[in-house]
Amino acid sequence: MREAFSNALVRLTLADAKVLVLTGYQGYSLFDEFRKCCPDQSINAGMAAPNMVGMAAGLARVGFRAFVYVATLYNWRHNLRLQGEVVPPSAKDP
Repeated sequence: MREAFSNALVRLTLADAKVLVLTGYQGYSLFDEFRKCCPDQSINAGMAAPNMVGMAAGLARVGFRAFVYVATLYNWRHNLRLQGEVVPPSAKDP
């Protein structure tokens, strides 16, 4: 399943220059083929999963299609911080 996911991302990325894949140290070897085919569309963001989500949100706001791959769950208590990064200001409660 992981290989099929990686292969699908390669196909998608080759077809669309606006696709970016953000990953951390986990599962990094999964994207070896992806980095060979699309080195300019691969971002190794390290071990900070919440930061990757924030980066992806910012990239999406300027027109990219960002995919985040995290092999493990991180502490979801950061949701409030992520809400501040991901939810557009116009959609937040007053």
